Formats: sequence, C-alpha cells, structure tokens
Amino acid sequence: MNWDAIGAVAEALGAIGVMLTLLYLAFQTRQNTHVLDQTRNMHEASTFRANMDGVMNLQAVLAQDDQLALIWKKGLAGEELSELEVARFEAYLNMYLFEQEHKLYLANADTANFTEMGGMGMIEQHIEAQINYLMRSEHVRNWWQMNATRTFSNVFVAEVNRITDT
Repeated sequence: MNWDAIGAVAEALGAIGVMLTLLYLAFQTRQNTHVLDQTRNMHEASTFRANMDGVMNLQAVLAQDDQLALIWKKGLAGEELSELEVARFEAYLNMYLFEQEHKLYLANADTANFTEMGGMGMIEQHIEAQINYLMRSEHVRNWWQMNATRTFSNVFVAEVNRITDT
C-alpha cells in the first residue's frame, strides 16, 4: 500500500468521524431541546399553582373573617371607613398587593423587567385585571399614591402605573 492509498483511507476515516460527530451533536441538541421544553412546562405549571395558592390564601382570609370581608367590600366600594376600618383595609390591601408583586415576579423570573416580556401570559392577564379592579376604588388609589414607592419595588410600581394608565 502506498502513501496515497494510506492518505485516502485516513481522509475517509476522518470524514466518517466528522459525520458521526455531527449526528451525535444533532441528537444531543434535539434531546436538550426536549428537556428544556419539559422544564419550561414544569415552571409554567409551578407558577400557575403558586398563583392559585395565592388567590386561595387571600380569599381564605376574607372567608374566615366576616368583619374584614365587610371592610374590604366597603373600602372597594368607596364607602366611608372608620379609622380602625381604614387600618384593616390598608393592611389587607398591602398583603394583597404584595401577593400580586410576588406573582408577577414568579411569572417573569427570567427577566429583570416585567415589561420586557413579549406578550402577556395568563397570570399577567389575571394580575392586570386585579390591579384594574382594585384601582377603581378611591381608597386604593389614594393609598397607592401615598405608599407605593416606599412599599414596593420600583419595577412593580412602574408596572402597576403602566396598567392603570392604559
């Protein structure tokens, strides 16, 4: 066997090696994409569950406390509240809004800014509806103007303000 033949065999073996490597990489990329899709689906399900748990916990507080439920209803309707009722209304409102902030964070945990997300997911739509509902109340709007920037993150304040400006 001469050197030309040996070179041709080596070149053929090298080409086969490159082809096998490319096939292996294609298989690994496909497998990795599948795992990433599963991880994303699990994250979405976990976020959805956290959202539902938060809603249930907030509703449970009202369901277990008749007085707070009446205060909450009066406050959202813009009715007159006593000093004690204002304190309880604002405490629950604070808790409610912290839950909304937490849900927005979970829904957008991969970004530094909520508004960078392309399109709105179900949780963001739910939160936007809740914020719009809350901000119809004069009590809530007044409390928000006085307390938002010292209570919540700048990102959440900007997002709520964006929602209420539309």
